[in-house]
Amino acid sequence: MKLIIGAGRTSYDGWVSTQEDELNLLSLEGWSQFSEPGSVDALLAEHVWEHLTYEEGINAAKHCYEYLKPQDLMYQY
Repeated sequence: MKLIIGAGRTSYDGWVSTQEDELNLLSLEGWSQFSEPGSVDALLAEHVWEHLTYEEGINAAKHCYEYLKPQDLMYQY
């Protein structure tokens, strides 16, 4: 699975576009309802991080890392 976070009107073939109400970077509960840890192939988040405080950015990055596939299971693009 490849996710676009805060997609707005952005969409690409093979990617799932999400908005904050569908996937909140700061909520592990939101992540768990959307996916499972270690199941996401790639994340794209344009114009998202600048809306977070420093602490929120750290928290969001930890959540992203938890839900990304381990490097040894990822495929090359």
